[in-house]
Amino acid sequence: MKKYISAFALGLLPLTTMAATPPNLEGPSADPLAAPVPAMVAAPAAVATPNLSIPSASAGYVPAALDAAPVQQVPRIAPMASASHRRGRAQAADVRSPPLVAEASTSARLALGSSPTLTAQEQAALAIARRWKESSASNGLNSVAGPDGTVRFLFGASQPSVVCAVFQVCDIELQRGETVNAVHLGDTARWVVEPAVSGSGATEVMHLVIKPMDVDLETTLMVATNRRTYHLRLRSHRSEFIPRIAFIYPEEAAAKWDAITKREATEKADATIPSTDESMNDLSFDYRVEGSAKWKPVRVYNNGQKTFIQMPTSMAASEAPTLLLVRKDGGIWTDEETAMVNYRVQNDRFVVDALFEKAILIAGAGASQDRITITRGKQQ
Repeated sequence: MKKYISAFALGLLPLTTMAATPPNLEGPSADPLAAPVPAMVAAPAAVATPNLSIPSASAGYVPAALDAAPVQQVPRIAPMASASHRRGRAQAADVRSPPLVAEASTSARLALGSSPTLTAQEQAALAIARRWKESSASNGLNSVAGPDGTVRFLFGASQPSVVCAVFQVCDIELQRGETVNAVHLGDTARWVVEPAVSGSGATEVMHLVIKPMDVDLETTLMVATNRRTYHLRLRSHRSEFIPRIAFIYPEEAAAKWDAITKREATEKADATIPSTDESMNDLSFDYRVEGSAKWKPVRVYNNGQKTFIQMPTSMAASEAPTLLLVRKDGGIWTDEETAMVNYRVQNDRFVVDALFEKAILIAGAGASQDRITITRGKQQ
């Protein structure tokens, strides 16, 4: 008994063993140190309570101090799960648990992406495009004030920058009679471009209504029409915006000058004798032509020094008449007095180196004679 208590006191024999299996004090194997120690894995966890009962003679004597000490709790080892059970738990975790790393947005991936190495030719082309885009900021003549608060940009001089605001509209006015073939917008998710038309028929004007969906946005807009292609830069502001935008077309001004030149040329041609390039403003057409001959003159005029008798083109296929000046008209008893005059024929004209009051053109003789009388200052 003393040897058993000493072994327990030294910690060589757990209390659970003594409580579960009392030692056999009889026989050669009564030594408690020789008894096998049971596995502690199977021992249930228990909370020690003071033993207030009187020990029996068969159980042996246990000191009260040792009986009141707490029993050491052994951690419980859970049984190993099967492979199928582990796979089921892993699949459930995959369904219920969110990914550890969220997928980056498209814009973030684009921002983190690396740019390719540019060649010298590409860099030179980009420099040209950059100067063209930034020229509007350095050249103040690219935008001027127009009527009704319209901001007018010189088309082709730079890439116009149009500032728009949220809950406001920017109106881009195209040239009169211009029609839109296609519209391409860089950011179609946060910008809206809608068509509008003002006027009708010959006065119809196409408009583009621009509306941003957020502030601090920037994109580009390309508009292809039946006359030209527009390239614009769009920017959104919280409160500032340009209500109306229009363009100044250099070719339009050139076309106006061309129209004026053509009109003046037409007026000059109408006022000029084609064969002599003489201006009708310097000529006098105050003549009366009488008679019914086939070769009757088309017009008679003078330039203050010479007299011109323009004949029809049909005279080339017939006998040319003779020109005589009438010095004195004939009466009942007297004949008219005529005289020869120097003249020459140039193409379809008779050119007389003098001014006359009256002249006659005659062809043939007798009853078959044709006669045309030309009188100055008596135009009907």
